[in-house]
Amino acid sequence: MAVTDIVETKNGRGVTGSQTAWSTARNATTANASVYTSTFSVLNAIEVYKSTSRGPSVYGVTRTFFFFDLSSLPSGNIISAIDLKIQGYGSGLEGDGNVRVARATAFGGDGTSTYTATDFDNWSPSSPTPYASNITTWFNVRNTITLNATAISDANTNGYLNLVLVDNVYDYPDTSPTSDDFLRNGIKFLSSTTSEKNIVTVTHAAPPSWEDTINGVTLKEQERINGVLVSAIENVL
Repeated sequence: MAVTDIVETKNGRGVTGSQTAWSTARNATTANASVYTSTFSVLNAIEVYKSTSRGPSVYGVTRTFFFFDLSSLPSGNIISAIDLKIQGYGSGLEGDGNVRVARATAFGGDGTSTYTATDFDNWSPSSPTPYASNITTWFNVRNTITLNATAISDANTNGYLNLVLVDNVYDYPDTSPTSDDFLRNGIKFLSSTTSEKNIVTVTHAAPPSWEDTINGVTLKEQERINGVLVSAIENVL
Protein backbone atom coordinates (compact mmCIF):
# COMPACT_ATOMS: atom_id res chain seq x y z
CA MET A 1 0.00 0.00 0.00
CA ALA A 2 1.07 3.56 -0.65
CA VAL A 3 0.54 6.64 1.50
CA THR A 4 0.14 10.05 -0.15
CA ASP A 5 -0.26 13.52 1.37
CA ILE A 6 -2.57 15.89 -0.52
CA VAL A 7 -2.63 19.58 0.39
CA GLU A 8 -5.87 21.57 0.64
CA THR A 9 -7.08 22.47 -2.85
CA LYS A 10 -9.69 25.03 -1.84
CA ASN A 11 -10.83 26.58 1.43
CA GLY A 12 -13.54 28.88 2.68
CA ARG A 13 -14.77 30.35 5.93
CA GLY A 14 -18.32 31.53 6.64
CA VAL A 15 -19.19 33.96 9.46
CA THR A 16 -22.75 34.91 10.37
CA GLY A 17 -21.85 37.81 12.63
CA SER A 18 -24.11 38.57 15.60
CA GLN A 19 -27.75 37.54 15.18
CA THR A 20 -30.63 38.07 17.59
CA ALA A 21 -31.79 34.44 17.51
CA TRP A 22 -29.94 31.13 17.56
CA SER A 23 -31.97 29.78 14.65
CA THR A 24 -31.09 32.82 12.55
CA ALA A 25 -27.38 32.22 13.06
CA ARG A 26 -27.33 28.43 12.90
CA ASN A 27 -29.69 28.09 9.93
CA ALA A 28 -28.39 31.01 7.90
CA THR A 29 -28.31 30.31 4.17
CA THR A 30 -25.65 32.97 3.55
CA ALA A 31 -22.78 34.30 5.62
CA ASN A 32 -19.78 36.57 5.18
CA ALA A 33 -17.29 34.56 3.14
CA SER A 34 -13.49 34.50 3.23
CA VAL A 35 -11.19 32.55 0.92
CA TYR A 36 -7.48 32.25 1.73
CA THR A 37 -5.02 32.11 -1.16
CA SER A 38 -1.84 32.54 0.88
CA THR A 39 -0.69 31.85 4.44
CA PHE A 40 -3.22 33.27 6.90
CA SER A 41 -3.99 32.41 10.54
CA VAL A 42 -7.51 32.78 11.95
CA LEU A 43 -8.35 32.53 15.65
CA ASN A 44 -12.06 31.86 15.08
CA ALA A 45 -12.06 29.51 12.10
CA ILE A 46 -14.61 27.36 13.96
CA GLU A 47 -16.81 29.24 16.40
CA VAL A 48 -20.10 29.50 18.25
CA TYR A 49 -21.00 32.18 20.76
CA LYS A 50 -23.84 33.60 22.78
CA SER A 51 -23.36 36.98 24.43
CA THR A 52 -25.55 39.26 26.53
CA SER A 53 -22.75 41.66 27.50
CA ARG A 54 -24.19 44.53 25.46
CA GLY A 55 -27.90 44.06 26.01
CA PRO A 56 -30.16 41.47 24.31
CA SER A 57 -28.69 38.06 23.55
CA VAL A 58 -26.79 37.71 20.29
CA TYR A 59 -25.55 34.51 18.64
CA GLY A 60 -22.84 33.82 16.07
CA VAL A 61 -21.62 30.80 14.09
CA THR A 62 -18.45 30.32 12.03
CA ARG A 63 -17.61 27.28 9.90
CA THR A 64 -14.59 26.34 7.80
CA PHE A 65 -14.81 24.34 4.58
CA PHE A 66 -12.07 22.44 2.72
CA PHE A 67 -11.88 20.73 -0.66
CA PHE A 68 -9.23 18.12 -1.42
CA ASP A 69 -8.74 17.00 -5.03
CA LEU A 70 -7.66 13.34 -5.02
CA SER A 71 -7.23 13.00 -8.79
CA SER A 72 -3.44 12.83 -8.45
CA LEU A 73 -3.72 9.33 -6.96
CA PRO A 74 -2.97 6.54 -9.46
CA SER A 75 -5.98 5.68 -11.58
CA GLY A 76 -7.97 2.75 -10.22
CA ASN A 77 -6.36 2.81 -6.79
CA ILE A 78 -8.64 2.00 -3.88
CA ILE A 79 -8.48 4.20 -0.77
CA SER A 80 -8.53 2.30 2.52
CA ALA A 81 -7.80 5.03 5.07
CA ILE A 82 -7.75 8.83 5.33
CA ASP A 83 -6.38 11.10 8.05
CA LEU A 84 -7.35 14.77 7.92
CA LYS A 85 -4.58 16.95 9.38
CA ILE A 86 -5.43 20.57 10.18
CA GLN A 87 -2.92 23.07 11.54
CA GLY A 88 -4.37 24.65 14.67
CA TYR A 89 -3.78 28.27 15.58
CA GLY A 90 -4.22 30.10 18.84
CA SER A 91 -1.24 32.36 19.56
CA GLY A 92 0.27 29.61 21.67
CA LEU A 93 -3.05 28.65 23.26
CA GLU A 94 -4.99 25.50 22.53
CA GLY A 95 -8.53 25.82 21.27
CA ASP A 96 -11.74 24.73 22.92
CA GLY A 97 -11.92 21.46 21.02
CA ASN A 98 -15.22 19.72 20.27
CA VAL A 99 -14.83 19.96 16.50
CA ARG A 100 -16.88 17.83 14.11
CA VAL A 101 -16.05 17.05 10.48
CA ALA A 102 -19.01 16.51 8.13
CA ARG A 103 -19.72 16.04 4.44
CA ALA A 104 -20.17 19.30 2.51
CA THR A 105 -21.39 20.28 -0.94
CA ALA A 106 -19.66 23.67 -1.10
CA PHE A 107 -17.30 24.71 -3.92
CA GLY A 108 -19.89 23.90 -6.57
CA GLY A 109 -20.10 20.39 -5.14
CA ASP A 110 -17.22 19.01 -7.20
CA GLY A 111 -14.66 21.77 -6.67
CA THR A 112 -15.47 23.72 -9.83
CA SER A 113 -16.21 26.91 -7.86
CA THR A 114 -14.54 28.91 -5.14
CA TYR A 115 -16.24 29.23 -1.76
CA THR A 116 -19.08 31.77 -1.77
CA ALA A 117 -21.44 33.31 0.81
CA THR A 118 -24.22 30.90 -0.17
CA ASP A 119 -22.06 27.85 0.65
CA PHE A 120 -22.54 28.39 4.39
CA ASP A 121 -25.37 25.87 4.68
CA ASN A 122 -24.08 23.50 1.99
CA TRP A 123 -23.57 20.61 4.40
CA SER A 124 -27.17 19.45 5.03
CA PRO A 125 -27.40 21.17 8.46
CA SER A 126 -30.80 19.60 9.21
CA SER A 127 -29.35 16.11 8.76
CA PRO A 128 -25.54 16.27 8.54
CA THR A 129 -23.38 13.31 7.51
CA PRO A 130 -20.46 12.88 9.92
CA TYR A 131 -17.02 12.17 8.53
CA ALA A 132 -15.45 11.59 11.96
CA SER A 133 -16.30 11.38 15.62
CA ASN A 134 -16.06 14.42 17.90
CA ILE A 135 -12.57 15.89 18.27
CA THR A 136 -12.35 16.80 21.96
CA THR A 137 -9.04 18.69 21.85
CA TRP A 138 -7.63 21.28 19.46
CA PHE A 139 -4.01 22.28 19.77
CA ASN A 140 -1.70 24.84 18.20
CA VAL A 141 -0.15 22.02 16.14
CA ARG A 142 -1.37 19.92 13.22
CA ASN A 143 -4.43 18.12 14.59
CA THR A 144 -4.99 14.62 13.17
CA ILE A 145 -8.56 13.44 12.56
CA THR A 146 -9.20 9.90 11.36
CA LEU A 147 -12.03 9.95 8.82
CA ASN A 148 -14.68 7.25 8.86
CA ALA A 149 -15.91 4.69 6.32
CA THR A 150 -18.43 7.15 4.87
CA ALA A 151 -15.69 9.63 4.02
CA ILE A 152 -13.55 6.87 2.52
CA SER A 153 -16.45 5.65 0.40
CA ASP A 154 -17.16 9.20 -0.84
CA ALA A 155 -13.48 9.66 -1.68
CA ASN A 156 -13.40 6.44 -3.69
CA THR A 157 -16.62 7.29 -5.51
CA ASN A 158 -16.01 10.98 -6.20
CA GLY A 159 -12.25 11.34 -6.45
CA TYR A 160 -12.34 14.24 -3.97
CA LEU A 161 -13.26 15.16 -0.40
CA ASN A 162 -15.59 18.09 0.27
CA LEU A 163 -15.93 18.72 4.00
CA VAL A 164 -16.74 21.22 6.72
CA LEU A 165 -15.43 21.67 10.26
CA VAL A 166 -18.01 22.88 12.77
CA ASP A 167 -18.45 23.26 16.50
CA ASN A 168 -19.80 20.03 18.00
CA VAL A 169 -21.29 21.45 21.21
CA TYR A 170 -23.94 23.68 19.67
CA ASP A 171 -23.66 23.89 15.87
CA TYR A 172 -23.53 20.23 14.77
CA PRO A 173 -26.41 19.06 17.02
CA ASP A 174 -28.31 22.36 16.59
CA THR A 175 -28.46 23.03 20.34
CA SER A 176 -28.98 26.63 21.37
CA PRO A 177 -26.63 27.94 24.09
CA THR A 178 -28.65 28.58 27.24
CA SER A 179 -26.10 30.93 28.81
CA ASP A 180 -23.24 33.11 27.63
CA ASP A 181 -20.59 31.01 25.96
CA PHE A 182 -17.73 31.55 23.53
CA LEU A 183 -16.19 28.49 21.85
CA ARG A 184 -13.62 28.83 19.12
CA ASN A 185 -10.80 26.96 17.42
CA GLY A 186 -8.19 28.51 15.17
CA ILE A 187 -6.73 27.32 11.87
CA LYS A 188 -3.66 28.30 9.90
CA PHE A 189 -4.48 28.24 6.18
CA LEU A 190 -2.03 27.52 3.35
CA SER A 191 1.06 27.58 5.53
CA SER A 192 4.36 27.97 3.68
CA THR A 193 5.84 25.44 6.15
CA THR A 194 5.44 21.87 4.90
CA SER A 195 4.85 20.39 8.37
CA GLU A 196 1.99 22.87 8.96
CA LYS A 197 0.05 22.46 5.73
CA ASN A 198 -3.57 21.31 5.93
CA ILE A 199 -3.58 17.90 4.26
CA VAL A 200 -5.26 14.56 3.95
CA THR A 201 -2.97 11.57 4.33
CA VAL A 202 -4.43 8.88 2.08
CA THR A 203 -3.61 5.17 2.21
CA HIS A 204 -4.30 3.55 -1.16
CA ALA A 205 -3.40 0.60 -3.37
CA ALA A 206 -4.10 -0.87 -6.77
CA PRO A 207 -7.06 -3.27 -6.74
CA PRO A 208 -6.19 -6.97 -6.58
CA SER A 209 -5.99 -8.63 -9.96
CA TRP A 210 -9.11 -10.50 -11.00
CA GLU A 211 -9.09 -14.24 -10.59
CA ASP A 212 -11.58 -17.06 -10.70
CA THR A 213 -11.67 -20.79 -10.19
CA ILE A 214 -12.63 -23.37 -12.79
CA ASN A 215 -12.85 -26.99 -11.65
CA GLY A 216 -10.79 -26.10 -8.60
CA VAL A 217 -8.01 -24.45 -10.63
CA THR A 218 -7.36 -20.75 -9.86
CA LEU A 219 -6.98 -18.63 -12.99
CA LYS A 220 -6.04 -14.97 -13.26
CA GLU A 221 -7.51 -12.51 -15.76
CA GLN A 222 -4.30 -12.36 -17.83
CA GLU A 223 -4.18 -16.13 -18.36
CA ARG A 224 -5.70 -17.89 -21.39
CA ILE A 225 -7.82 -20.95 -22.05
CA ASN A 226 -7.54 -22.20 -25.64
CA GLY A 227 -6.05 -18.84 -26.55
CA VAL A 228 -8.87 -16.80 -24.99
CA LEU A 229 -8.14 -14.40 -22.12
CA VAL A 230 -9.82 -15.50 -18.90
CA SER A 231 -11.11 -11.94 -18.42
CA ALA A 232 -13.06 -12.28 -21.68
CA ILE A 233 -14.81 -15.53 -20.70
CA GLU A 234 -18.33 -14.97 -19.36
CA ASN A 235 -19.22 -18.58 -18.63
CA VAL A 236 -17.94 -22.12 -19.00
CA LEU A 237 -20.38 -24.85 -20.13
